[in-house]
Amino acid sequence: MRQEPVYAQSTKPQPDEKYKPLSSYSGDTSLYIIENFVTNQAFYKQKPLNVLLRTLEVPVKYFVYGSDTDDMLNSKTVSIGAYNFSEIEKKTKKKMEPSILVIYWNKPLSIDRITKLVRKNSRKWEGEVSELFGEQVIDHIDYVHYNFNK
Repeated sequence: MRQEPVYAQSTKPQPDEKYKPLSSYSGDTSLYIIENFVTNQAFYKQKPLNVLLRTLEVPVKYFVYGSDTDDMLNSKTVSIGAYNFSEIEKKTKKKMEPSILVIYWNKPLSIDRITKLVRKNSRKWEGEVSELFGEQVIDHIDYVHYNFNK
């Protein structure tokens, strides 16, 4: 009896063809974030946040979660930034875009669950906090829009 060869599909994630490395943005981290993760968000939709985080060439220094006005018990988003709070304040005072990504989930997360982990982790984006958010599936991505033209 002759056995036919079996070919397995690659389990490696396919790269985002439109992704441009941070080095190609001449130090403009905000443009890097907006173009790669908002403008080209189609690659990240319906994938866990960890896919985006493995691509992101800057650390998460800032994050905020919260309830939606319709549902006070659950969070439908997390906002993440490459700048800490004081850096964000400095940038916005200079009317510079800090590019805070707003990640919308397919399924909301319990505020109580998130809050317990965040407190346990001293409000740092690491360990169980980054694991919890990293496992969540992205519905879509936006960013905080600052209206500096007014």
